[in-house]
Amino acid sequence: MLLAGRAIQGVGSGGINMIIEVIISDLVPLRQRGYFMSIVLLIYALGLGTGPLIGGSLAQHVGWRWVFYINLPIGGTSLGLLYLLLKVKDDKTTPLKDKKNIDYVGNTIIIASTISVLYALTVAGSSYPWGAWQTLVPLLIGFGGFCAFICFEASPLCPHPVVPLRFFMSRTRAVIFTNTLLTSILSYWMLYFRPLYFQAVLESDPTFAGVQMLPSTLGSLLVSAGCSAALSWIGRYKIFHNAGFGGVHAILDRYSSPARWVMFQILTGSGIAKLKDPVLGIDVMLSNMRAAREHRSLQTFEERFYSIGPAYSSKLLFGAPIIITMEPENIRAVISQNFQDYALAPFRQPALKHFLGDGIFTTDGAKWQSSRALLRPNFARDQIADLNALENHAQDLFALLPRDGVTTVNLQEHLFRFTLDSATEFLFGQSVHSLRRQGTRDTDSLDAQFETAFAAAQAECMDFVALGPLAKYARVKSQKQVEIVHRYIDQAIAFRQKYDEGGGDRVEKDRPKYLFLQEIAKQTTDRTRLRYELLNVLMAGRDTTASLLGNLFFMITKSPEIMRKLQREVDGLNGARPSYSTLREMPYLKACLRESLRLHPVVPVNTRIAVTDTVLPRGGGPDRDSPVFVAKGTAVGWSVHAMHRRKDLYGPDADEFRPERWETLVTRSEYLPFNGGPRICLGQQYALTEASYLTIRMLQEYEMGSMDPGEWEEELAITACNRRGCRVALRARNA
Repeated sequence: MLLAGRAIQGVGSGGINMIIEVIISDLVPLRQRGYFMSIVLLIYALGLGTGPLIGGSLAQHVGWRWVFYINLPIGGTSLGLLYLLLKVKDDKTTPLKDKKNIDYVGNTIIIASTISVLYALTVAGSSYPWGAWQTLVPLLIGFGGFCAFICFEASPLCPHPVVPLRFFMSRTRAVIFTNTLLTSILSYWMLYFRPLYFQAVLESDPTFAGVQMLPSTLGSLLVSAGCSAALSWIGRYKIFHNAGFGGVHAILDRYSSPARWVMFQILTGSGIAKLKDPVLGIDVMLSNMRAAREHRSLQTFEERFYSIGPAYSSKLLFGAPIIITMEPENIRAVISQNFQDYALAPFRQPALKHFLGDGIFTTDGAKWQSSRALLRPNFARDQIADLNALENHAQDLFALLPRDGVTTVNLQEHLFRFTLDSATEFLFGQSVHSLRRQGTRDTDSLDAQFETAFAAAQAECMDFVALGPLAKYARVKSQKQVEIVHRYIDQAIAFRQKYDEGGGDRVEKDRPKYLFLQEIAKQTTDRTRLRYELLNVLMAGRDTTASLLGNLFFMITKSPEIMRKLQREVDGLNGARPSYSTLREMPYLKACLRESLRLHPVVPVNTRIAVTDTVLPRGGGPDRDSPVFVAKGTAVGWSVHAMHRRKDLYGPDADEFRPERWETLVTRSEYLPFNGGPRICLGQQYALTEASYLTIRMLQEYEMGSMDPGEWEEELAITACNRRGCRVALRARNA
């Protein structure tokens, strides 16, 4: 009776296991099946961990039959939930047709063979000796049946085999199946015989035997996260297999200490729990951290695209889902076509609010629309940059640079000061003149304090952004620096408002033709709002142009031919300072700027969060060309860096810096140096004007050569620069 009951239970258990995989395979896209199966296995592991303890307690204190009774309410509840929640479309297949697809002969052979083997193993050594015919005959029948099963499944007599043997024709599949079989056998052996050992040899009661199993079962679950993290960190997996295959249980006996039993079970668990972690995302997080530490995050993203596909799903910290893509159609859907379906990553506001407040880069919805309406008219001008002001700051830059053609200078550092000086004058009407202070001892003036404080506060903001959802728990260490920056901008606003209230009767000799602060102050008098909007624009205005210039000079100084060609175009001005009209008439300079923004986009990656269920146009299905469902709350990230280097879009030399491609290349959404859609960068014209002007003036003043033998290596902050900066030697052309 017990055997018959266990047989019925086995049918039910096997059916449950199978139907779970069938449901997941039928309803879940291939790229997400690992995640769903990991959830199932997580629950399974929890059951294995707590099952022996609960079962032992029931058997000892209530009765062994309750080990089976307890499944009835659990199964009944699950059945009711499935009926209510699992909605599957009927494919109209008739029961008669389903019956024809069942392999009755194969199922009969494998069931009979398995029962024969299990019967022999059950009675051997207890009811009959191992050499008795009552043991050997069932064993021979069982193993003979296994051979007959294989032959029948491979024959033409079986049109719908239970186990299609073609699955084993691939060496990879065969190894996977074999490994799964051996792991399952060993796991079930331990689960079955270890409690018996604890009770029969160590004389533990059923409840305590369940407690003694916890180091192995729950230990495996906990160790799996550590193994996953270590696997991602060191990139080697065999050590974990060897740990589980160490044979340490062979030295355990009834006199071994409890500590040895516990530690050896945990060690064995590390061999069982050797898989990657698709639930919490710890392995992905550590892999990303390692790539960031080695300054190859962008390269890592690109490699994943080519190994997985142009759109793939992953995990953020603590298991938050994210879809990452480099498909132009998907990116266009997020930033333009389905713009209303997405919002900024929720951790951006907590990471930046203490410094940037509610500004155009930190808000969504009505607040963002209000910010954009305030700022956009002031950028919609052809001649937005004051070229005279740029020339003054260029002269400050030239005064600092060596001119002997031998001395190495890191131009990148000076470019960030140049753009800070020009941006503060453009925004506030007064420059911090950071270039002029180089080599002086001025550290106490408000301008000097602002420069230092701005850099420190901005750096901490980037650290908070890197923390992601943990940013809201981080403690602000740069509060003093934040207050210095805010006070500086508040004073500029107060001065400008006081000046305007005086009727503008006093004329400032060095005042620029266009003053950004004055223009937006005409639309609002809220000083807090003015401060944060100006600060948002300042952060982007400084870093975007400085990174563009640094990347451009790094690349053109590496190529003497490109430098000569660009130099010839600049020499066509005959030394005259460029005007707006001449800036528009420099095709090769434009091509160099475009190529720099293609190969090294200053904002190489971006992220949004779906605020409603939506879809991406491409990346799903077996051919990776079908739509992808994006559930509400899913993050969508995209790599402009990877998209800009696609050889199917930019040719086989997409990894090379070749400005000539822009003589014929026409692009749409596959080229996004300044984002796109409603959130397209408002200051792109200002940045291109400033970069074009300074490039021309540098080439008019100097012959430039690279002093950096290495390749471009990423440094990711607000924008992307070369980690080592831009080390060059400059020789004065008029020397």
